[in-house]
Amino acid sequence: MLFILLRDSLEIVQDTDAALRSLWRNHADYDLVLIDGKTLPRSEIIQFARSVREDISSVLPGIVVVQCGFDVQLIKAGVDACVDEDTIFDLALFDNDGSTKQFDLIINFMADLLKNKDLNLHRHSARVKTFTQILVAFCVEEGILQPSKAYHTTVASYFHDFGKLLIRESILNKPSKLSEEEFSVMKTHTSLGTKVLENLSKSFTQNNFLSVLFNVMKYHHERFDARGYPEGLRAEQIPLEARIVAIADVLEALTADRPYRNAYTFEEALNIIAEEDGHFDPKLLQLFVENAELFRD
Repeated sequence: MLFILLRDSLEIVQDTDAALRSLWRNHADYDLVLIDGKTLPRSEIIQFARSVREDISSVLPGIVVVQCGFDVQLIKAGVDACVDEDTIFDLALFDNDGSTKQFDLIINFMADLLKNKDLNLHRHSARVKTFTQILVAFCVEEGILQPSKAYHTTVASYFHDFGKLLIRESILNKPSKLSEEEFSVMKTHTSLGTKVLENLSKSFTQNNFLSVLFNVMKYHHERFDARGYPEGLRAEQIPLEARIVAIADVLEALTADRPYRNAYTFEEALNIIAEEDGHFDPKLLQLFVENAELFRD
């Protein structure tokens, strides 16, 4: 049995086809999809999650499998959380902290814009979201990240490069190395992205997700040794959520084809990341390296 949770009521449907039809009609009406992991086959859950994330929405609604332990394959398919049956699941963790339906519509619009405007950027962002979610799960397990920030960090990671939609295509998709001047323009995507949030912040002052989104957009290119941009922050000055996304971002970039080079193998990428002295938070880097095989496509 599959449950779809609306903002004001609970709609229960018996199969994935019915659930997909409901989401197709208007996925913005739904905050959360709860799936009974005991009665629905794992393969069917994976197919359902992929259908939602690839064909309906990259970020909303949240998808949670109940009566299910941590499962990387489900996460890679698009499931946001796997919850054991003896775990008290707090739905407030998926709440937008006082936001309104209008805010959900804006986030969905941003996701649709990113997907339809630049398919390559969407693919990069979707993979970064997957890698982020896996690392986030380990961070929560180790007590590094508060559970209340887990879902927000995962969703925010999808929008980390949103500012690149405002970068000239000749720079964004240049088939060769950027000049110094072009790279300076490229770096502005971190600030361009956050400008989009300025008016939202005025309208949704109680929304905790916005602060996480701002931090991820602006600071995911900062380095632990203060040699990053845009502000040259050092160590814990960099928001934790941005430090998490930084690893996911580099992993995706290395293991994907780029206009100017072919993808590195997973082993090559892992070596590059592990040997990148001073770039990443050492604790997060160790956590990633220790569980690296789970990030392999």
